[in-house]
Amino acid sequence: MHLVRLALMTACVLSGSPAFADACTTQMIELDSQSPSNDAVLTGRFGPATLFLPDHSLKTVAHVNDMLIMKYKNGDVLTHRELSRTTIETLFENDTSKTEKARTLLKARSDIPASKLSCEVKIYWRELEDTTLYLRLKKNTAGYRTMLIVKSSNIDYLDFNFSKKAVTAIIKSAKLSQ
Repeated sequence: MHLVRLALMTACVLSGSPAFADACTTQMIELDSQSPSNDAVLTGRFGPATLFLPDHSLKTVAHVNDMLIMKYKNGDVLTHRELSRTTIETLFENDTSKTEKARTLLKARSDIPASKLSCEVKIYWRELEDTTLYLRLKKNTAGYRTMLIVKSSNIDYLDFNFSKKAVTAIIKSAKLSQ
């Protein structure tokens, strides 16, 4: 029976069938808060949240169209953009929950090559009053980890190529902006 299921999953992956995506699981893992680490001396406001960022000697800050790009001397990059209302309305029905929106945006897409697909997606989350932060630590095919900051119908989308440790510290130490 296991061989039949494995064969079916392999066939779905090789054919690019969306049925494979339905067989995948999404694991939601709640994170506790922590104080910002000692090397987190940069703070940035991203939507309703203040994030404590590592100071790796910021090299460049650029704003291109609706995207903020921060590049560090060590090669680390952070990008931020707020998803437009039009994009959100196109992607989701009005009654879609914050968690379902995060799952949709963070799970593996069907156009990722089969050799890079993972059937389990782990999404870490943290609640800050009426705002929820979601994080996918597994890098996407472009090499970035993704964080979403969701407050009611607004979604801020951040990509990092920072280490797992640095990104986990960022989400754990986040605060609501005053």
